[in-house]
Amino acid sequence: MRRHIAYDIGARDVALALSDLLVAPLVVQRYSRLVIDCNRPRHADDLAPATSDGTEIAFNRNLSQDALEARWRAIHAPFHGQVEALLDWRTSQARPAAVIAIHSFTPRMNGTARPWHVGLLARKDLRLAEVLGQALRQRMPQAAIAFNEPYGIEDDSDYTIPVHGESRGLPHVLIEIRNDLVAETASAGPWIAALRSCIEDAIEILFDKENRGRDRL
Repeated sequence: MRRHIAYDIGARDVALALSDLLVAPLVVQRYSRLVIDCNRPRHADDLAPATSDGTEIAFNRNLSQDALEARWRAIHAPFHGQVEALLDWRTSQARPAAVIAIHSFTPRMNGTARPWHVGLLARKDLRLAEVLGQALRQRMPQAAIAFNEPYGIEDDSDYTIPVHGESRGLPHVLIEIRNDLVAETASAGPWIAALRSCIEDAIEILFDKENRGRDRL
């Protein structure tokens, strides 16, 4: 439970800080992904993984479909139901919205090094990821900012972005921060400040462009 296989180290604190600084609503999962991974679709092999990064997860061995379904109803569905409710409310109020998911990744997974500092993940709609990437590279030119690393958005391995971002046509990005950079409050501070500033800039640029486009129609 102290390792990255159980949760995204540092991601919760970063997300809470950004939510406060940006005055943005946040939905946080309080269960370990070893119980059920809320960024996985129902059919994913690792929805409740039997092994993770070479470690056997004993309580998931021979997990029945009924037990998995119970976890889905108790944990996965309420989490995403809250996200849906927030986005539905913004739609009902004709307020602009963007979906930003905060994750962290381990520097080494299954024996493979992952040298990037931040990964920005998007697939069908690159608007927010591209503008945010430009802003981060300008602010932190020495940082290794990558697109779709350490993995990409896929229907078999992702849920939040496909369901809440792509299907609604909302600007979106999944931000992956290397967990050794945000594991401690002191080291996380500069990254929180950079992300806060760059997200604000990216959102302002993005929605300003969209508003100008509507004005011309």
